[in-house]
Amino acid sequence: MVRVVDFELAKSMTRIHEAFRWPPSPPFLVWMDMRTQPSPSSGSSHLTDMPTPPARSDVWFAMLPELSMLGTVLFFAIDGIGLYRIDMPVLMLAVLADGATLMAFSSLIDVASRLKKPMKWWLALPLGAGILAFNQEVIDMLGLAWSQGLAVFIPFTWNLLDRIRQLWTLPLASPMEKIRRRTMTFDRLYVGLFIMVALIVCLLAGVFTGFAAIEDFFGSRALIAVGVSFYAIAAFNAWRVYQPAFSRQPRSLLPRVDNGQASYLNPL
Repeated sequence: MVRVVDFELAKSMTRIHEAFRWPPSPPFLVWMDMRTQPSPSSGSSHLTDMPTPPARSDVWFAMLPELSMLGTVLFFAIDGIGLYRIDMPVLMLAVLADGATLMAFSSLIDVASRLKKPMKWWLALPLGAGILAFNQEVIDMLGLAWSQGLAVFIPFTWNLLDRIRQLWTLPLASPMEKIRRRTMTFDRLYVGLFIMVALIVCLLAGVFTGFAAIEDFFGSRALIAVGVSFYAIAAFNAWRVYQPAFSRQPRSLLPRVDNGQASYLNPL
């Protein structure tokens, strides 16, 4: 217990020191950097013998962005009395645009987790601008979310900023934290692809059997089911990777698809 308290105190003092150092890190990145720990060895691809157990707050910081997205889709899906009127198909298009960003973020996380040195603080704005400029899906997602009001825009923006925070702070993270973030990011991509393939299979089966029309699979109900399934699994996975069992044996939700990529930390 004393060691845990001492460690938490040391982390707090380190964050205070980082917040007031010169040159300063961008403030929003300092504030969001709640899970980064210095890597014991630069470019190491091996886990330490006794990885530091994550704090309870780490689990919540990982889950809350995904839970906010899940809650947003569920709330507007069951808002039958119209407490907050939105265009549900537009919200579902924003969810699909969010899914279209998964490949780009997976590639960026793969590179950032294998860098030998952290990125310079002044690269924050160019990096953010580059993500927006070369990923039209991000701009489309934010534009669609903004058109539906702050109640939709805030969860989408929070989720995006958290992914950027994970990307920015990744080079200084411990090997286990890198594996956690790689697992969460890659599993989002795998699950998103799996859900879309399942939707297409059901679409073809429904059309050929006459059970359903094409419009039924691209209507609000089907897309709501896609959004709820995706964010529920993502939230569960964020909880899973911070459990002791994952620290002992890191593993993807789809290990045969991942084939060990989440644990691959060889430096570039």
